[in-house]
Amino acid sequence: MNKKSILLLFSLLLLAALAACAAPGSESAAAEVDSITLERQPCFGFCPVYTLTIHGDGHVTFRGFRFVEVTGEQTSEIDPAAVQALAGEMVVAGYFNWEDAYMNRLATDH
Repeated sequence: MNKKSILLLFSLLLLAALAACAAPGSESAAAEVDSITLERQPCFGFCPVYTLTIHGDGHVTFRGFRFVEVTGEQTSEIDPAAVQALAGEMVVAGYFNWEDAYMNRLATDH
């Protein structure tokens, strides 16, 4: 199995694990989502820089930029119900009550 396959498999297993933890009925706690995106930005060191987008229809896109095993765009598919279950779990966890940004200009990523 090559690095590309391992990265995609890891991402999909993580999503499946999160979706499996969803509370019964939590999918109905949120309206159907169009997409969920996780983005990691650069730091002063060797932080991975990538974007992972999971679309409501089950299409998954990974874009690796720096300090990741696979750079460029990779795609895959998962069960759309797993995407909605993850969105429901985000509602249950209170994700949408978080601030849009947490900024402290006195702190760095050290």
